[in-house]
Amino acid sequence: MSRVAAALALLSIAAPSTADELPVPFEANYEGIKFPFSAQATIALQRIGDYYRYSLRGSVRAAFFKWGDIYDCSVLHIRDGGFSPMEYVHRSSRTPDRNVAMRFDWEHRSVHITRGDGTAQDIGDLPPIAWDFMSVQLRLRADVAAAKPGTQLTYELVEKDQVRIRHLTVQGLDDMRLQDRMLKVTKAEAEEGRHHQEFWFAKNYAWLPVRVSIDGVSLDLASPPENAARAAAPAADAPPRCQ
Repeated sequence: MSRVAAALALLSIAAPSTADELPVPFEANYEGIKFPFSAQATIALQRIGDYYRYSLRGSVRAAFFKWGDIYDCSVLHIRDGGFSPMEYVHRSSRTPDRNVAMRFDWEHRSVHITRGDGTAQDIGDLPPIAWDFMSVQLRLRADVAAAKPGTQLTYELVEKDQVRIRHLTVQGLDDMRLQDRMLKVTKAEAEEGRHHQEFWFAKNYAWLPVRVSIDGVSLDLASPPENAARAAAPAADAPPRCQ
């Protein structure tokens, strides 16, 4: 997988949140370039009753040719002023044998994982809360809003068939010029061996994610931030699912 494709997959990165920290629904477009690759993605956070659906649809091109499509999605349940993941789906047209679907069972503290190659696995003894690649970004977005500079945030993430610990350090509020706009942003970054990840959130736009950088490859907000906010939808007959 190229670094641009990895950035698309990861744009999509603990304790329960309080009600006033619940992330605001939004939809926005993002772009990134790392010659010869370019990437475009639409990221949408929908609130449907007491559920979130957080999804990313993206495509990667190599020069003038389409390299592949990526879809990442998490469905989360909102309750007791917090939220927890129920379902996670990752699909890549380039590597379908690595596609993943997860179903969390918090009553039994387990997750059922099915893969594109036809294999399946159950992981038990989960911690009280664990995240997937998409839902952890919502947790990070909420935590950054209240974190002081220098705070280290710790998350347990279901990744590659095991639970892994991830640490991110929050930097102080800074200015970022993007699309001829001056944004007040807070950055969270992680350094793990040779891998370096950075996430920027705009304070003056309800902590909208405006940039993600994975090992030097960046995806930037490409649509007007003032157009990103979306209204919540009323409850449906059944919880939403990843499509």
